[in-house]
Amino acid sequence: MSAGEDYVVRVWDLVLNKEIAALKGNRSRVSAIQFTHDGKTMICGGRDGKVSIYNCTNFFKSIASLEVQSLWEEDDDEVTCL
Repeated sequence: MSAGEDYVVRVWDLVLNKEIAALKGNRSRVSAIQFTHDGKTMICGGRDGKVSIYNCTNFFKSIASLEVQSLWEEDDDEVTCL
């Protein structure tokens, strides 16, 4: 996995050393990526407060998307940890 300023989460095959998926559903810089313990689901979050959930066993199909809000008024909504 890689992500960053281009708003794209990239999935890599490390054996073949090539990109196997480019997930372009984000509206801002992606700042956090996490897999579930079974490896079947990936969650990513970004600077805009959006959290996206992907099914890793079905060609990284998007399962859901949600918006989060900061608990403190002075903070932005960036997702930095999942």
